[in-house]
Amino acid sequence: MVKDLGEVVGPKFSKLYEQIPEFMEEEDRQDSPFRLAVLNDQIGDLNRHVSHDPELNPNTRPLQEAEEVAYGDAIWQLLCLAHSRDVNIGEAIDHALERLEHREGYHQDSGIEMEGMIVYPPNSDTSITGIVDEDFLILKEFSPSCTKDMDNYEAILTEVGGFGCHAAKVAREKQINCIVGVVGLTNNVSKGDEITVDLASGNIISN
Repeated sequence: MVKDLGEVVGPKFSKLYEQIPEFMEEEDRQDSPFRLAVLNDQIGDLNRHVSHDPELNPNTRPLQEAEEVAYGDAIWQLLCLAHSRDVNIGEAIDHALERLEHREGYHQDSGIEMEGMIVYPPNSDTSITGIVDEDFLILKEFSPSCTKDMDNYEAILTEVGGFGCHAAKVAREKQINCIVGVVGLTNNVSKGDEITVDLASGNIISN
């Protein structure tokens, strides 16, 4: 890792960006749909590097091409697409930096209310307030590997799933509070957030 990464990447990025207008003028196809198609193709090339990673897929044949080249091509095509759409890259980067600076608040806005399907317990009139990852296990989708940890939580909450999903079946068997199908759950709450889970209505409120 380069110690002063900004000093190295900044000038290189500026030099790259300055060449986009001239390059686009020489291109036969400058329209956004075409530029997006080219970008998607480059993203697909990145996917090949991930899918051929021996650590993730021991049976695969490692690619010989340099992965840095694939990232460079993807960045180049992203800038070309932005140019075709008249997007101000400086403002886009400012928005990204602002999002990073406020990332904790981004996930911890109070008063957000979500609703899911109660799979256990039936006919409850109680609510529980606690901390995500301490009292509540929050998941995009439940997998069998999560079963061993379920007993450590007051409730299991998942974004994906229905009344007959694996999480629901295991929760009923183990008699653990569980709400599934909570749209936007993993986008609206994160580790350390305080939330209230209403086991009567299926509502989940960030505090």
